[in-house]
Amino acid sequence: MTASNTLSRRKFLKIMAVGGALSGLGYWANRAANQAHSVHRTDLLMGMVVNLTLMGDESAQAEAAADATLAEMRRLADLFTRFDPASPVSQLNKGDIIGYPSPELRTLLKDAQTLHAVSNGAFDVTVKPLLDLYQSTEARDGSLPSQAAVERALDRVGAQNLRITGDEICFLKAGMGLTLDGIAKGAVIDGGVSTLNAHGFPNVLVEAGGDLLASGGHSIQRPWKIALRAPRTDQAMPSLYVENRAVATSGDYLQAFTSDYSAHHIIDPRRGISPAELASATVIAPTAALADSLATTVMVVGSEAGIALLAHYPGCEAYLIDKQLRPILSPGMADYLA
Repeated sequence: MTASNTLSRRKFLKIMAVGGALSGLGYWANRAANQAHSVHRTDLLMGMVVNLTLMGDESAQAEAAADATLAEMRRLADLFTRFDPASPVSQLNKGDIIGYPSPELRTLLKDAQTLHAVSNGAFDVTVKPLLDLYQSTEARDGSLPSQAAVERALDRVGAQNLRITGDEICFLKAGMGLTLDGIAKGAVIDGGVSTLNAHGFPNVLVEAGGDLLASGGHSIQRPWKIALRAPRTDQAMPSLYVENRAVATSGDYLQAFTSDYSAHHIIDPRRGISPAELASATVIAPTAALADSLATTVMVVGSEAGIALLAHYPGCEAYLIDKQLRPILSPGMADYLA
């Protein structure tokens, strides 16, 4: 995450252009209709484009709130990243113990442990050895790892072997690794919205890499309109109307290891392979961290088990696309369709 600070301006502008084209956020149309009463900020964080939209009349106050929000989001990103060698997560991955962890990191890991238990291990923040194996094998010769290599990596995966206390966070088994990629982006977005709300802006939208949290509405009696991204380029997708809800999407297209999308960065931590049913999973939830983590989990467990899982979480719905590009909706999802 902090490695993005070294990006050149040319690369930053390129990422901005690509991010804007791919995120598919329909709220831009809403924003244009009420431009005089909105403040928008764009920055680069966690290696992706971050967009803040604040509805209100005090532009100077809004700019100050945006500055404070981006600072808070950077602080949280620095806590959760595995790419900065100085971060607590990197410290843990090097075999050290995180002593007296921050409340934010401890809470996020506790939430991850809860979802791990509820999903029977389908969501697991210790999946890093498997992810590293797939990425390194693909980078070396474009192939997939052998079953024997997968089995060896699986032996080092299991969130039940991650101990979290007020005094320390540590692995109970050698060779394990932690990645918060399936939940941290949402937590950073949540922190951004909380900061904007604390500065007196209840009607805001914070988006990072296509995931977002819409607080309040775009205006009185007008929710935020969000366009969903298609997992394949030739597919039409609906838009959503949301208020006080987060939207997150996980898909096989984001980092595919094979041209047919059968192997990709979403790996079932129980079996060591990519799940076969879904091309994408979009989840609506009360918080971005929950939407982020549930989208990943539903990709792993599939449509039937995923929709059943959402029933455990009030206010959560899903719009799923299977490999044949057929939509599958949770029972309450139609209420959000534009």
